[in-house]
Amino acid sequence: MKKFILISLLSFLCITTLMPTQAMALCDDSGGGLVPCGNTLTYGPDGKTATGVVCPCEFGHFFVLLAKVYNFIVKYLVTSLAVIMITVGAIFMMISAGSPNLAGTGRNMVKYAIIGLILVFGSWIIVDTFLKILGYQGQWFIF
Repeated sequence: MKKFILISLLSFLCITTLMPTQAMALCDDSGGGLVPCGNTLTYGPDGKTATGVVCPCEFGHFFVLLAKVYNFIVKYLVTSLAVIMITVGAIFMMISAGSPNLAGTGRNMVKYAIIGLILVFGSWIIVDTFLKILGYQGQWFIF
């Protein structure tokens, strides 16, 4: 258990220390990327002197960031892990050859992967309700 906590903490620290670098690398002049604000400079008449930011960061951009992170987690991480766990669980059930222990392990893997998918996709309702309580009027899931 201590190893799991240590690995989780180190992973979290690595991700959070790389986040600003990733956000800067993803910013481009089209407003895309993880943080779609504060990334386009206007230039003076000489074409070399930066005079300001065209798209300053506002509070609404925070919700765009949350939506992009949420969509990445749901689309790429959770669904792929659930498919892998369902596949592995099905393989366990097929190769059990009458072993109730191995078949039970496979059944539990499939069951908990499906329950996890239901919880993750059900979290959309929770996030949407929370943002509406905060007063966000836009569609956070479309960006």
